[in-house]
This record gives sequence, structure tokens and C-alpha cells, in this order.
Amino acid sequence: MRMPPWCMLVLTLWMMSCADRPEADLGPSSNGEEEEGAGDDSDGNAAAVVAPVYITFNGTIQRSGWGETTGRCQIEVSFLTEAQKSEVEEAEEGDTSEPDWVTLNQPENAGECVITIRDPDEWAQWQAEHVSEEDNWSARGTLYAGERVYLSSSERTLELELSEAEDGTLSYGTADCSADSFPFGRVFSLEVPEGIPEEGVEPFVLDDALAIGPDIILIQPDADDIENDTIVHYDDQPLLLEWNWDGGFPSARGEDVQRQVTATIRNNEVDGSTEIEVIVCNAEAAADGEGMFVEVSPELLQALSLSDHVDGDYWQGIQIDSGVFAQDFVTPYGESFEMKSYVSIGGFGDFVRAASTSNADL
Repeated sequence: MRMPPWCMLVLTLWMMSCADRPEADLGPSSNGEEEEGAGDDSDGNAAAVVAPVYITFNGTIQRSGWGETTGRCQIEVSFLTEAQKSEVEEAEEGDTSEPDWVTLNQPENAGECVITIRDPDEWAQWQAEHVSEEDNWSARGTLYAGERVYLSSSERTLELELSEAEDGTLSYGTADCSADSFPFGRVFSLEVPEGIPEEGVEPFVLDDALAIGPDIILIQPDADDIENDTIVHYDDQPLLLEWNWDGGFPSARGEDVQRQVTATIRNNEVDGSTEIEVIVCNAEAAADGEGMFVEVSPELLQALSLSDHVDGDYWQGIQIDSGVFAQDFVTPYGESFEMKSYVSIGGFGDFVRAASTSNADL
């Protein structure tokens, strides 16, 4: 299932309990150490086996208009069984028989940009057959972990309340989320005060479970370049995107988080297919070391389908994504999991074929 084009902040964490660990082994400690005699009860009998439990986090702040408008904003947690987790992974992996152009090409080095080109008719047909209108951003599980769970830091605590979707799936989310209240640059521990009774999971605290990077402060495009949430740009000139960070990046469990920062340009037909061509670039550090930038060459821009006048037959969606990652670490259940989150900002482009390139053989 293809994700929506404005992927502004997506966080997915998996935490797995060990399927063959006894219930007595579970507790609030996150050091993963096994207590002596944990495999037996007081009579020397084998204790009950705890089923695998997985946790997903979904944090999203979706801003358009180059940061002026906040669309989707959410922080959610859900608890899944092993079977449901497998279904989610299969959906994320997609169909291996898909054409190569369905999955976007990805750059490898800092400052590198690559393009994916799709036939508009074939792409439109594939979208009609495979892309669902169902909202696939929400973190939905099946396991009940009390009426609320908490994400806590030294600065604040977020209360995540239980909600149930029409299909019966469960999630825990914040009641209020906005650009002003979003926890940029914070690290949170997950507190589950009631545990997950139906799976035999005791109450627990998972330290430094969630790290979110700082907000993005745009330098280019600046206010003078933007009109009606759109920047006009001619394809014979390089496109520069440049930004600083509103604060530093956090650390988790004594280690600096890893970062992956990209910019994506999606070219769309005004009255037709979306994302017929997509450019993805790895950002590189600015010379002063304070911010980052992406520069897209005219050669790549000229590979896009464009009109030779403003307000033509195509429009572009542009977004900057800042991904934060942490090293795998041990949970209270003796297994490790990966943490990642995204903070993003974007807007519209009106790219125009310059007179000098309009008749070029592209």
C-alpha cells in the first residue's frame, strides 16, 4: 500500500517480547537481564509462557504551505500480536512482482539526487488497482493496555488515551496535537502502568523509547520566493533548498541519534496522474555546520515533464524529511527494536521549461 505523498513525520517502533520467556521474567527494568530462577514458580513448576507483544508508534505532523499550515498531527501508540505484526510487515514490503518504477530509486551519498520516471497511463492504472483511499497513517493494534499510557520526559508528559476504530482496532493517542505543542527535539520514555493483561505482560517502563528531531527553519525558499504557497522555478537553473535546525538533535541511552535527511520532488499532472516523476536527494551539511541543503541540477529538472509557461499542465510537491534513528536496544522482554521518527516540511512548486531548454532533446 503506497503511503500518501505528504509523509511529514512517520515513526514506527517495534518492540518484541521473547516468546519462550516466562512471565516472572517481565518487569519494569529495561536492562534485559534474566533473574535467577525466573523460569520456575515457587513450587518449582514451569511458569506461564508470555506471548510475543509488539508496539508501534506513529507520530505525524503534516505541514504544507512551506510550514504555514498544519494538516495531520498525531502521536499514537498501539500494541499488536505477532500475527498482526506479520500482516503489517507484509503490507510494508509490498508485492515483489511490482514493476521497478513503483518503488522509488534512493540516493546513496550525501548531496546525491536520483530520479524515478513512470509512464503516466501505466502508473494511473496501477494506482487504481492497488492504492486504497483508507487512512493508513494511524497506528492500530488489537491489544488492550489499560485506558491510557504515557510518554514522559524531563520537560513534559504526554497522556495517550485509548480509542477504538470502527473495525475494532485499538490505539492510544494525544487529544491535542499542533505545531505549537508538538514535541520537537525531545526524548520520551514509554510508561504502560497497567501492562497488557491478556498477554500476561506486567506494567513496565521503556526508557528513551522515542526520540524526535528539532523543527526545520527554512532559509531557501524564503518568503520573497513564495506566492500562494508556491515557488516558481525555471529548469535551466539549479534548485536550492536550504534550512537550519531549531535546536539540537537529542541523544538516547547515552548515544547520539543517527540522522537521515532527504528532499523529495514529486511531479504531478494537473488533470491526471500524480507522482509521474520523483526526484529524491540526500541532503548535505552546510559549510557553517549549522544547517543542511540540497541542490538539484538543471539536468535532473529537465528530465521532468514540464510546461513552457507558468500555471501549466504540471505541479510539483516538494518536501524536506528529517529522519531520526537510534541503535537497537534491549527491552524489558529481552529483545531489541529499532526506533525512528520523521519531522518534515513542504510546499508546492510551479516548475517551468525555460526557453533555452524547451526545444532540447531530453
